[in-house]
Amino acid sequence: NCFSWNVTADDIRNAADAFEKTGLADHGWSYINIDDFWQNKPTSWMKDLHGPVRDENGKINTNKRFPDMKGLVDYLHSKGFKAGIYSSPGPKTCGGCEGSWQHEIQDAKSYAEWGFDYLKYDFCNFYGVDPKRAYFTMSQALRATGRDILFAACNWGWGDKNGCPDVEGSYAPGEQPPSEWLKACGVHTYRSTTDINDTWEKT
Repeated sequence: NCFSWNVTADDIRNAADAFEKTGLADHGWSYINIDDFWQNKPTSWMKDLHGPVRDENGKINTNKRFPDMKGLVDYLHSKGFKAGIYSSPGPKTCGGCEGSWQHEIQDAKSYAEWGFDYLKYDFCNFYGVDPKRAYFTMSQALRATGRDILFAACNWGWGDKNGCPDVEGSYAPGEQPPSEWLKACGVHTYRSTTDINDTWEKT
């Protein structure tokens, strides 16, 4: 949140250094996660986000602020941390950057090749996308990489209640709230509420 759309690879390295220096690493703080804006966004007013969102083979590109994603992840691992990355099941992320819609297998392979241990999958810009099948597709893509990647869904409690497709692609019978079908989709951890923010108002 503090870096927002200005986040850089140096910010992530500095965050890891701070976690180590302050001793947070000794108290369970083990993940350093990159949120949105590591991708290109050609329509942005920020010129360092300009560029093709994918290469000629459909592989997602990082922006100029993240010139060596694997090197960054290796740095986090050298400090004893696990590394997290962010995407969305829709065509675009919450910030309007490139999402994983119809590129789930390619993106999962990229995350694994870079060495990531965690994926936050947000729920923005999913118009016309079946949320259950989208989460299920990415969970299967992550498993297929052979890398142990924790799959975290940021769902907000949206989506109908028809359940998630099983491993054969058939929907489970009966109605289920998102908190139930998210687990059935292969998600390891989830948030099925709306966004929180840094407010301390009395209620």
